This record gives sequence, structure tokens and C-alpha cells, in this order.
Amino acid sequence: MRTYVSSPDTSRDPDSDIPLFIIDVASNVCATEAYTIRVPHKDNRYITLMSFALTDDECDDLIEQLAEARFTRLRQQEQAYEQLHAKFAGQFDNRPLAGFDGEPAPDDTHLAEGE
Repeated sequence: MRTYVSSPDTSRDPDSDIPLFIIDVASNVCATEAYTIRVPHKDNRYITLMSFALTDDECDDLIEQLAEARFTRLRQQEQAYEQLHAKFAGQFDNRPLAGFDGEPAPDDTHLAEGE
């Protein structure tokens, strides 16, 4: 039987000083799980919503996967920008088609000509 467990609410108030992640490193150099990543509660940094314990190899793998995901995301953004730039690169008029009262927008092309 499967049960659904909703994701914890990790949204933060922009003025909050509670971090999204807290990373602890083991003080013992021989520790198997050298890194602990904690997600604190949005209202209390001392209540942990989730915790991940990672070995050195798992941490290296996580960092590599995050870097690859970030690179993929940046490339997607760059491609989207290139497409938009190719589509709208020249002059285009983004004036409203109608005024606020529903009337056609006034012809102000004479302003662009320096009049």
C-alpha cells in the first residue's frame, strides 16, 4: 500500500534570517558520514524538517550532479534568450494598442522623429 507524504513547506520570508540549508561537517576525520545537510523549519532554525547524511563519495556525487543540473539550466536559459533575441532583435513597437479608455492609442510617431 502506498501513502502520500506531502513535501514540507520550505518557503521563506524574504526578511527571515533562517537559512534554506544548514551543512555540518563531522569533526572526526574518520567519520563515515562526514556531511550532514539539514533543512530547517521555515519558522524555527532549531527544528529540522529533513536531514541527509552523506559520505565523502556521496557528497562528491551530489556536487557533480548539482553542477550538471545548474549547467543544463543555464544553457536552457541561454537558448531561450537567443530565441527571443532572434525573434525580437530589431525594432519593435510595444506600445499599447488602445488607450486606457478603450480608444485607439494616439499616433506619437512624430515624437520619435524629433518633433
